[in-house]
Amino acid sequence: MVKAIVTGAGGKMGGRIISLISEMEDIRVVGAIE
Repeated sequence: MVKAIVTGAGGKMGGRIISLISEMEDIRVVGAIE
């Protein structure tokens, strides 16, 4: 679910989502982007 949202957003929106997720839970979102 998280990976789909991050990859689907992309750009500035993706960055904001990553920041929010990182603060809430330490998830490996960086790996999903690359």
